[in-house]
Amino acid sequence: ARRWVPPALADVYLLTMGLSELQFDQLTELSQPHQVRVVAMGSEQLLGFDVGNVSKTHVPLSTLGRLFLHQFIPDTYDTLFYIDGDTWIAGDISPLVTFRPPEGRICAAEDPSFFYRHDLGSTGNKVRAYFSGLGLDGDRGYFNAGVLISTLATWRDIAGDAFQFFCANVERCSFHDQSALNAVAQARRVKLSNKWNFMTDFKFWNVENRLEPRIFHFTGFPKPWMGTFYPWSDMSVRYASAFDALHATSFSIRSLDERLIAEVEAANKRISIRLATLFRHRRFARSREMMRTIEARAVI
Repeated sequence: ARRWVPPALADVYLLTMGLSELQFDQLTELSQPHQVRVVAMGSEQLLGFDVGNVSKTHVPLSTLGRLFLHQFIPDTYDTLFYIDGDTWIAGDISPLVTFRPPEGRICAAEDPSFFYRHDLGSTGNKVRAYFSGLGLDGDRGYFNAGVLISTLATWRDIAGDAFQFFCANVERCSFHDQSALNAVAQARRVKLSNKWNFMTDFKFWNVENRLEPRIFHFTGFPKPWMGTFYPWSDMSVRYASAFDALHATSFSIRSLDERLIAEVEAANKRISIRLATLFRHRRFARSREMMRTIEARAVI
């Protein structure tokens, strides 16, 4: 982030949860030269719901910490610009940093599931049932919570409403805080371009060159820092290079079990072939909807 955002333009906070004291100290030491402040978030806020009823998905419970960001940074700031940790900033993000979101609205980009809402078969059925369970009109949008912008005051209101919704509807919130945020935001949300939140699914839709993503978001598993995996094979090299440049020996890439690597790689290739052949017409329809409709309505 600091490559594109000098300290005079914005403060940068790195919020952590569940690190050991040693890990926190090491991360702080790495961040200080770049004027990045590391903050340890506790889990004591994550109360008021039955953990046993939380959906068992790939989304960790710690993502609920996103709803309490405002409690861990000074309230003197006007605007909150949030980015998930499983991202790579590939281009200038200063236009987002200087963008002033409308009061009372959060800005976020469409999630890939929004583009699956009209699919036939099990995928479409699941998406439509999920949206319906949250009380959403799928055609009005469903955003990904990996990149968000709002005024700090707006975020306090919407995040507070979202946590209340989550506590009252744990079973319906398959993706935890993202589900709850979508349920309570609805008309209080405006669209960001997906170039600011370019997720793994979009990699298969032939839109990368047209969108010129500024932020890559590695949704799903595995992540590029775990090794060379399709479709983000090139990103693992960037992470290794970044770790070396930071002298981040404590955070260097660790080898995964070779059998797991082989299984994941085979599965990813099967999915890519499926997306590129059997569902080519759907891929075309999704990319067309993204470029002609969604991108045209983005505020930035």
